[in-house]
Amino acid sequence: MGQSVDRINQWLTLCANVGVLIGIGFLAYEIRQNTDATHAQTSEAVFAGKQVELQAVSDDPELIKNIIKQGPLTVDEQIKLFTWLASALSAREFSWLQWKNDVIDETQWQSELLILRAFLQAPRVRLWWENVGYMTVSNEFRQYVEAEMESLQPSNGIFEAQTQWAN
Repeated sequence: MGQSVDRINQWLTLCANVGVLIGIGFLAYEIRQNTDATHAQTSEAVFAGKQVELQAVSDDPELIKNIIKQGPLTVDEQIKLFTWLASALSAREFSWLQWKNDVIDETQWQSELLILRAFLQAPRVRLWWENVGYMTVSNEFRQYVEAEMESLQPSNGIFEAQTQWAN
């Protein structure tokens, strides 16, 4: 009788261990699905941020005109441009943090980096950055931005192209 109880206990232990393994496998599957959903939501948030920036320019083309405008800006122009640039850089900082934490992939970050570099090349944006823009982001991202700026030549390229592409 003692042997059969031991045998039953062994089978029960084996079944319990198999159940634990199946549970761990199911938990890993659920975590992976949750991670994938988080990645998809973050990618969607990054995309939505770009759409908001583009809509702002569509609603107020002066934003781009003021980036390439020669001479001083009025106080109202400065405030509008400051706000838009701070928002755009904040969106890039969000993307950068998500990329660093492996929430968005390299391809999506490279797309964001192209936008960041376009901004950082514009002389007016550089002036904004040097005077107040650097205060709108974290110190770590500020260091990243400043390292990027060192490798870029000043240019209004993309912003001039936005105003002249059909001529």
